[in-house]
This record gives sequence, C-alpha cells and structure tokens, in this order.
Amino acid sequence: MVKRLILPALLAAFAAPASSPLPSPLPAGEPAVRPQYNLDGALRRPADVDRWIVVGTSLGLGYSDATEDGPGMFHRVYLEPTAYDHYRETGRFRDGTMLALVIRRPSRRVPPSRAGWTEGELAAVEMAVKDSARFDGAWAYFDFGRAATRARALPASRCQACHAEHAAKDNVFLQFYPTLGDLSPRGSRQ
Repeated sequence: MVKRLILPALLAAFAAPASSPLPSPLPAGEPAVRPQYNLDGALRRPADVDRWIVVGTSLGLGYSDATEDGPGMFHRVYLEPTAYDHYRETGRFRDGTMLALVIRRPSRRVPPSRAGWTEGELAAVEMAVKDSARFDGAWAYFDFGRAATRARALPASRCQACHAEHAAKDNVFLQFYPTLGDLSPRGSRQ
C-alpha cells in the first residue's frame, strides 16, 4: 500500500514545471503567473508581455553619457498583472514578481507623419525577477535580446548593484514608474 502512494507522488514531483515553489498571496481561483526556468536554470521568456500592465515609459533613458542620433531608444516597462494586483493591495513586490523592459528603436517619418518619432523595430526584451529562494539579494536581471526564448541571469555587477543602490523601493526604479509610485495600498491613508 505504501509503495502505491509513494510512486505516484514521486512521478508527480518530477513532472512538475521547473520553477520556484512560491506561495500565492492572491485569492483562491486567481492563479499567479510565476517565473518559469529550464532545468539548466535559464529563465523562460514569458509569453504576451505586451498584455501586462504598463507601469512606465521613457525616451532616451540611459545610464552612460553616450550620445545617440535621434531621441534615443523607447523604453516601456510592464509588470505582470497578478504581481501588479499584489503591489496595489500591499505596497510590496512579492516573490515571483516579473517586470519586463521592452526596448524599441526610434523611427521617423513613418507615413503619413511628417515630423516626430514613433516606436520602431524591437531592440531587446529584458526582465527583472524577484525570487529570493533562487537569487542572492532576491532580484536577478535577464536580457533576451530580440528573439531569445530563454536567458541566464546577468552577472550581479551588471544590474544588481545599481538597482540596489539607486532604486526607490526594493530594487525597483519607482522614480521612473509613476503608475506604481502613485499607488497606495488599498485601505491605507497614504
């Protein structure tokens, strides 16, 4: 009898997706979207990032003094919807939070326009993921380029140190995301 119970449990454990087992703070029936990793630890690129909640946009934002022709790159930052709901409720980023940075090249004189700039060709998709069970400092950063379906965490010296030092809250640059910065947790008087 014991053998019959153990074998199905072991098979189920090995068949489960390779992701961090994180508790969901969401109400029952509302599944949280969590980061998914390959067996080698690479993050799988989430589908439909462009359907997530837009929390910030910028034009020409950079971290060096390099100059570019035109206005610079267009940046749009998305937050996974269940993580957004959790942040609205609590004012905190839960484990499993994913932010996507979609970077597009500027495009000019796209008919019928005669002036100004629009978002053009995709340059890269980058992700910030909070997973304290997997990463020192809780957060890790990933670069999928234009088309990769998986990415390994970037070295801590590339993004983590700057986010830890300059982020307005929990390694997140709220100073660039007024949609999040303006939120107060529900029920608070802030």
